[in-house]
Amino acid sequence: MSTISAYGSSYSSYGNYSSQGTQRKKPSEEEMFKKADSSGDGTIDQTEFSDLISKGPGADSLNAEELYSAVDTDGDGSLSQEEMSTGMKSLRGEM
Repeated sequence: MSTISAYGSSYSSYGNYSSQGTQRKKPSEEEMFKKADSSGDGTIDQTEFSDLISKGPGADSLNAEELYSAVDTDGDGSLSQEEMSTGMKSLRGEM
């Protein structure tokens, strides 16, 4: 499985289970974005992105820098909510 495919799987399953292993409501893309945006500046930087994916299943095999570059389509060094949403849908094969 490629790193990007693995990330798509991790992103889509991140947050589906409580610490007790019971299934819970999947957070919306907006909720995930706000949680990842720890600085509250409305964008996700490389550090925030790395923190986000390090919490998902399969994080040990993911290359955060490669994924970040793939999702940062305008190359400005930060992810907007739209870039994150579009990128994750693309990585999950929903586009």
